[in-house]
Amino acid sequence: MSLSAEYWYRTDEAVRAASNSRSLATDADVEEIVELVRIGWMTDAAIFSDEGNQLIFGSAGNGRAAACFSGADGTYFTQGDGPDGASSYFQTDFPPNCQVAAGLLRDVLAEFLHTRRRSDKVAWQTVDTPELTDDERQEFGSVFSSWPE
Repeated sequence: MSLSAEYWYRTDEAVRAASNSRSLATDADVEEIVELVRIGWMTDAAIFSDEGNQLIFGSAGNGRAAACFSGADGTYFTQGDGPDGASSYFQTDFPPNCQVAAGLLRDVLAEFLHTRRRSDKVAWQTVDTPELTDDERQEFGSVFSSWPE
């Protein structure tokens, strides 16, 4: 089983965030990712497992963070206490009230990196996906042409 990560990070030398992509093949690789989150250098990331599960997370920069787990049984967002509106991490829209303590998210991340499963250390919420309108189907017809009506 393998993992790959794509993430945004910052360092003391960097004025702005930079991106990186890497394979996570060893426990040391996993621990390095957890440490980058712990010290606040990793800001947004998507971790992909070869089993098809993924964990997207982001730091709000105020001691709060959010995660999205997607797998065969659905897509789940952390259930927290803010913000009141939607937010976006790693090009993924998150629902309101998705932020939890950043320390708790580190535990969720570490568990996913070791088990490739959704953690039970936090509460999760689901979001209903809106149906496409006829106008949207027409606008994106080539994309959706193979979808059943």
